Amino acid sequence: MSQTKKSTQEDFSKKKKKKLGNFVIDEDSDYPVHEEYVKERPTKN
Repeated sequence: MSQTKKSTQEDFSKKKKKKLGNFVIDEDSDYPVHEEYVKERPTKN
């Protein structure tokens, strides 16, 4: 079984971000974050 660049990139992307429908889970985030919400989210914790 040989791993292609495509498979490697997909694995890397999955490790970085898991996409669930319109939701994106970041590595640093323990909860799903909506893309639109992130864009309009105020810069405060």
